[in-house]
Amino acid sequence: VYTSVASVCYEGAAEYCRPIFTDDEIHLVGSRHPVLESMTDMSFIPNDIHMKKGASTFTIITGPNMGGKSTYIRQVGLIVLWLKWVATFLVLKLNILARVGAGDSQLRGVSTFMAEMIETGMILEAATEDSLIIIDELGRGTSTYDGFGLAWSISEHIITKLGSFCLFATHFHELTHLEQEYPVVRNFHVNARTDDGNLTLLYEVKSGAFLSFGIHVAKIANFPENVVAMAEKKASDLENFDGQEAFAQLENGVEIQKASSEINSLLDDFKSTPISDLSEDQVMEKLQAL
Repeated sequence: VYTSVASVCYEGAAEYCRPIFTDDEIHLVGSRHPVLESMTDMSFIPNDIHMKKGASTFTIITGPNMGGKSTYIRQVGLIVLWLKWVATFLVLKLNILARVGAGDSQLRGVSTFMAEMIETGMILEAATEDSLIIIDELGRGTSTYDGFGLAWSISEHIITKLGSFCLFATHFHELTHLEQEYPVVRNFHVNARTDDGNLTLLYEVKSGAFLSFGIHVAKIANFPENVVAMAEKKASDLENFDGQEAFAQLENGVEIQKASSEINSLLDDFKSTPISDLSEDQVMEKLQAL
């Protein structure tokens, strides 16, 4: 392992530096993805991150698809994992728990969303204040309200009950309101620019929340013009839909408090389940019962 790390550092596209180890802080300056930056013709954009116990443990990342959110949170996880190898004799306590990607298991009757929930449930059971949790797009496989309610409640559980470091990439922009509720939450986004309706991805991580630009990404994927036009019209219609009053109520916390209470109760029940002693089928039965 040490020889491999030394080789990557020596042959890397840019210089590496010796880390300073602490138990209460993750501070990376100009961090890069060690695998992606080694690819031919790759010009990687470095980004910083600073998370500190009691001050900034929960980071929400918004921004356009293909903008670099997943790369950013994965490179932080990979760097921390790498440092755990290097720091074997220093007993680096931080452990890494990740919920990324999407996949199902048809043979077991597990949908993509169920797989996502099982993985998240296991994270909530195993995580401690010495964990780094990486969550990429939680709550996509169900209705918007259900998905947002789960994303909010799970985030709140991590913030208030676990105290773990957490990087949470999402397109639920309402989730960024957590920054107003809890002082340890920070909003960041991957930057982009629009010129004459064209989207330019800049891959820079900046402070604050940002839009998703989903329709712009569809244009990049060469969708037919009539499909894009209809998508823009429907998006505009939904922005003015009467249901916005109900959604505003959600944002004001009326329904969030109720949903959070119910979901936190479910999470507590699941966390008390001895998953390590159960088979995968028994875990599924427990989830379905809840």
